[in-house]
Amino acid sequence: MSTIKTKVKLENVVVFLQNHYQDDVSDIAFVEGGESSQAFSFKREEQELIIRINAGSKGFEKDKYVFENFNSPNIPVPKVFDIGKYDDKHHYAISEKASGKLLQNLSDEEYEAIFPELVNVLNAIHKNEIPNVQGFGCWSPDGSMEAKTWKEYIFAVNKYAVGEINKTNLFETSFLEKDVWNKYYKQMESLTQYCFEEKYLIHGDYGSDNVTAEKSNVTGVFDWESSKYGDFLYDIAWLNFWGPERNPMSFFKNYYTKVRPVKNFTERILCYQLRIGLSSLSFYAFSNQEDKYESIKRKLVLFLD
Repeated sequence: MSTIKTKVKLENVVVFLQNHYQDDVSDIAFVEGGESSQAFSFKREEQELIIRINAGSKGFEKDKYVFENFNSPNIPVPKVFDIGKYDDKHHYAISEKASGKLLQNLSDEEYEAIFPELVNVLNAIHKNEIPNVQGFGCWSPDGSMEAKTWKEYIFAVNKYAVGEINKTNLFETSFLEKDVWNKYYKQMESLTQYCFEEKYLIHGDYGSDNVTAEKSNVTGVFDWESSKYGDFLYDIAWLNFWGPERNPMSFFKNYYTKVRPVKNFTERILCYQLRIGLSSLSFYAFSNQEDKYESIKRKLVLFLD
């Protein structure tokens, strides 16, 4: 179990919502998913809504920014109505509830039916005109950026392990294995020669529990906290890394080499998969989720076969 996921009691959320709206709210229920925020669905005046609670508000502010600047019929971003303090330690955001089911809850048949539309939505995201800001990697609504170059962002994954961000050397304080880390980091490092300093809007966490679908339509794309500016293939690598085994990488390879040709597709995808894997190893070591840590190690072996 994660040691960093926000944990709030349902009964306390009920009281908060009743006080917040000063009228009736109903059908308040826990919503699965997420590694940090905790979410609950509820109804108010026949409208279905979501309240998310987290230690910080940055992700909520990014969701609001994306809705106001990038929402369109091709990119269905739920509207954020309200952001504020839940208590002394937490923030909340209240937004529309997207219809349909999370990708991770779809059957094989449902996933196969929605897959072409998943790609169409990703293409729409990547075609957005982005602000003229200096830098790459994770962005903030105020225009500040995480790194000066895209490659600097890729290499920054090392900070999570050596403690420049968490102020803790995970090699010494957790089950993060230095030999495993160094092996994949060196391989990732060698592949950065194939990466370009391209700047596109990237969701950064596309799929799984951040996209909802109904029949053959994508009905919601949310949780933009990890959104970045950089190489759009990062989203493809992410969807393939975290997608179910049925996720056809062969489709992506055909699409981005024939329909929408890009240079060094295979090398760039592998570079980003290694980056995602390294970041995940650090995160699961930091949050004391050893079972998930081991699953990432198995994934990395498969990607390099």
